[in-house]
Amino acid sequence: MVHVRIKKVDSNVSIAIEKLEEVEVDKSQRQITCIVCPNGCNMLVKIGNTNDIEEITGNQCKSGISYARQEIVEPFRTFSTSIAIENGETTRLPVKLSKPIPRNKLIEAAKKIRQCVVKAPIMMGDVVLKGIFGSKVVACCSVLEK
Repeated sequence: MVHVRIKKVDSNVSIAIEKLEEVEVDKSQRQITCIVCPNGCNMLVKIGNTNDIEEITGNQCKSGISYARQEIVEPFRTFSTSIAIENGETTRLPVKLSKPIPRNKLIEAAKKIRQCVVKAPIMMGDVVLKGIFGSKVVACCSVLEK
């Protein structure tokens, strides 16, 4: 990682970049904030040479350990957005995934969901799209036909 200072040179868009220092990133440990419960524990995960988890510290409950392991091995995320709706009282329908998907699949999922267009009426909880990495796209509100 390289730390830089950005200075404005003149009123134009041009900038000058000055290299301050180069910092080695320690890949043998990661700081994680747990989001499972309201405690928000700051945990430190020590990772061995073979990418195995050696130690997890800072958790206040067992759920934190499970969360940290999952976050290191294969992080999952929930996702919500809106899609187009035809002939409805509104032009957009808020939707969410029915369950978390791998973090590295979020962009691909967003592209698939963006292509979806539904027709009113739609009721909250209706499945509007299936097959998004083992998850379904579910309507977050009802939209009546205009």
